[in-house]
Amino acid sequence: MVTRIAKIVALGSFGIMVLLVAFNNVVDYNSNLDFVRHILLMDTIFENSSLKWRSIDSVFLHHTFYILIIIAEFLCAGLCLVSSFQLIKNIKNPSEFHTAKRLGIIGLTIGLLIWFLGFAAIGAEWFASWQSSSWSSTSSGRTLSLLILACLIFLTPRENTDDP
Repeated sequence: MVTRIAKIVALGSFGIMVLLVAFNNVVDYNSNLDFVRHILLMDTIFENSSLKWRSIDSVFLHHTFYILIIIAEFLCAGLCLVSSFQLIKNIKNPSEFHTAKRLGIIGLTIGLLIWFLGFAAIGAEWFASWQSSSWSSTSSGRTLSLLILACLIFLTPRENTDDP
């Protein structure tokens, strides 16, 4: 039971955090749009970088990418939170508890797509934001990716039925 409670707390906490991230991106839209815009424009990377041909200067695409990020964040948060409630509902039934993890696993996987693929791989490497001292997606992307992987590793296995 203790392990199940810990899994609910981990998944629910992550869901709440991502919900807050998505909510903040909506209510403070322009602040984080600037982040996405600078990464896509590649205007703060090394002056002599030969990668600048990858930049995207379309305002429409800046908004489109940012809106897609926000939608994915809400989807990630929603799936993690719904799964948390399903886990609570099925806490005394090991088989149903394990089955109730599915939406959480999908939500966490969406989180990996956002922060590992989107921020750490595409943002930091393709758009070279690692070269920027002011608009880098490297740290947040890698940190959240590791957090998500830890949650996935903790959440996915079946619990020991002998757990008190």
